[in-house]
Amino acid sequence: MNLKQLRVVVSKQISFAILAVFVVPAAHAQLIFTTDWSMETGNVPIRWQAFHAVNRDRLLPMVDRSSPKAGIVLRVEVRAGDKVGGWSGERSEVSGMRNMNGMPIAVSPTSGHEYYGLSVKLDRNWQAPERNEHGSVWGTFFQLHGPNELGASPSVALMVDKDFHLDLCGGDVLDGGKRAKPRGPVSYAFSNGSLSLGQWTQFLLDVVWAADDTGSITVLRRSDRKANWEKIFEKEGTATLQYRTGEAVGDHYWKAGLYRSESKHTNLLWLGPIVRGTNRNLVATAAVGKR
Repeated sequence: MNLKQLRVVVSKQISFAILAVFVVPAAHAQLIFTTDWSMETGNVPIRWQAFHAVNRDRLLPMVDRSSPKAGIVLRVEVRAGDKVGGWSGERSEVSGMRNMNGMPIAVSPTSGHEYYGLSVKLDRNWQAPERNEHGSVWGTFFQLHGPNELGASPSVALMVDKDFHLDLCGGDVLDGGKRAKPRGPVSYAFSNGSLSLGQWTQFLLDVVWAADDTGSITVLRRSDRKANWEKIFEKEGTATLQYRTGEAVGDHYWKAGLYRSESKHTNLLWLGPIVRGTNRNLVATAAVGKR
């Protein structure tokens, strides 16, 4: 598909998305956020608050008929030296979900029980990020960032390097004031963390948001949109939001793309639609086309 054809497709999808704001059925109110990337083609993001990339060409919408929704996906590229804003590591990400009126959609304890659907495809020549000068290695493609003033790792993060896995850093990041700096995340292996290079992998997150042990998270996976979902991780009685000793739980925000430890090679991946809601079936259908 050439650029002219892509613009036509994008124009039609934007028109449909705007119309949907007015004619969406009541049941779809259970979808809190959706993006199929067709609305992120300019220099100003529409469904996200910001782009965090050294150049806009690192985050490119494109048509991929092999994707679960057979539509527009986001091509994400990170090269050596792609540092943004003086932060550690290298990244190309979108940041901060927002609604059609441009208002931020945060995550907090009042968010309750939610579902998230997304899909990712890694380049066939994928190489895991390298260890940095401090001996740390990471690759994050979907992360819930706590309030910036905490200076902590994401409270929930889908990770990719040599496999897919999950990082959690919820609760009191100072452990009751026993720490001078926020503690780091805990990594959890998936029962199936295989990368399936060059193929789409679908994820469905079932999360209860809480800063104490009333929270929980379950991760399901599917590599074939016709197959059944496979539960690859479940943890109950765990904090999924974070705070600092003596302070209230602040608003958290999502980032998507790729954030990695400094590496000499280029990493490339693609993201399908990202959907957030309170109804599992609606979220799964909107994200990957099947419950």
